[in-house]
Amino acid sequence: MLYILQTALELGLLYAPVALALFLSYRILDIADLTTDGAFTLGAAVSVTVCIAGHPSWRSLPPWLPGRRQAL
Repeated sequence: MLYILQTALELGLLYAPVALALFLSYRILDIADLTTDGAFTLGAAVSVTVCIAGHPSWRSLPPWLPGRRQAL
Protein backbone atom coordinates (compact mmCIF):
# COMPACT_ATOMS: atom_id res chain seq x y z
CA MET A 1 0.00 0.00 0.00
CA LEU A 2 2.84 2.37 0.81
CA TYR A 3 4.44 1.65 -2.57
CA ILE A 4 1.22 2.61 -4.38
CA LEU A 5 0.97 5.84 -2.41
CA GLN A 6 4.60 6.71 -3.14
CA THR A 7 4.15 6.02 -6.85
CA ALA A 8 1.00 8.14 -6.97
CA LEU A 9 2.78 11.06 -5.27
CA GLU A 10 5.77 10.79 -7.61
CA LEU A 11 3.56 10.83 -10.70
CA GLY A 12 1.50 13.70 -9.33
CA LEU A 13 4.59 15.79 -8.68
CA LEU A 14 5.92 14.90 -12.11
CA TYR A 15 2.80 15.91 -14.04
CA ALA A 16 1.87 18.95 -11.94
CA PRO A 17 4.18 21.41 -13.78
CA VAL A 18 2.83 20.20 -17.14
CA ALA A 19 -0.74 20.74 -16.01
CA LEU A 20 0.08 24.22 -14.67
CA ALA A 21 1.86 25.19 -17.90
CA LEU A 22 -1.08 24.02 -20.01
CA PHE A 23 -3.52 25.87 -17.78
CA LEU A 24 -1.43 29.01 -18.09
CA SER A 25 -1.25 28.87 -21.87
CA TYR A 26 -4.88 27.85 -22.47
CA ARG A 27 -6.83 29.87 -19.92
CA ILE A 28 -4.80 32.85 -18.86
CA LEU A 29 -2.94 33.69 -22.09
CA ASP A 30 -5.77 32.39 -24.30
CA ILE A 31 -3.29 30.74 -26.69
CA ALA A 32 -3.57 27.14 -27.86
CA ASP A 33 0.09 26.17 -27.42
CA LEU A 34 0.88 22.43 -27.39
CA THR A 35 4.64 22.89 -27.01
CA THR A 36 4.40 21.87 -23.36
CA ASP A 37 3.01 18.46 -24.23
CA GLY A 38 5.53 17.85 -27.00
CA ALA A 39 8.57 19.02 -25.06
CA PHE A 40 7.68 16.93 -22.01
CA THR A 41 7.15 13.80 -24.11
CA LEU A 42 10.34 14.35 -26.11
CA GLY A 43 12.45 14.74 -22.96
CA ALA A 44 10.92 11.59 -21.45
CA ALA A 45 11.57 9.58 -24.62
CA VAL A 46 15.20 10.68 -24.79
CA SER A 47 15.68 9.88 -21.08
CA VAL A 48 14.30 6.38 -21.53
CA THR A 49 16.49 5.80 -24.58
CA VAL A 50 19.60 6.89 -22.66
CA CYS A 51 18.74 4.61 -19.72
CA ILE A 52 17.97 1.60 -21.94
CA ALA A 53 21.29 2.10 -23.76
CA GLY A 54 23.01 1.27 -20.48
CA HIS A 55 24.37 4.67 -19.53
CA PRO A 56 24.61 5.60 -15.83
CA SER A 57 21.47 7.10 -14.33
CA TRP A 58 23.02 10.57 -13.90
CA ARG A 59 23.38 10.75 -17.68
CA SER A 60 19.62 10.72 -18.07
CA LEU A 61 19.47 14.28 -16.67
CA PRO A 62 20.61 16.20 -19.83
CA PRO A 63 17.79 14.95 -22.11
CA TRP A 64 15.78 18.03 -21.19
CA LEU A 65 17.87 19.82 -23.81
CA PRO A 66 15.96 18.48 -26.87
CA GLY A 67 12.66 19.39 -25.22
CA ARG A 68 14.00 22.81 -24.36
CA ARG A 69 15.15 23.34 -27.95
CA GLN A 70 11.74 22.31 -29.22
CA ALA A 71 10.09 24.89 -26.98
CA LEU A 72 12.15 27.69 -28.50
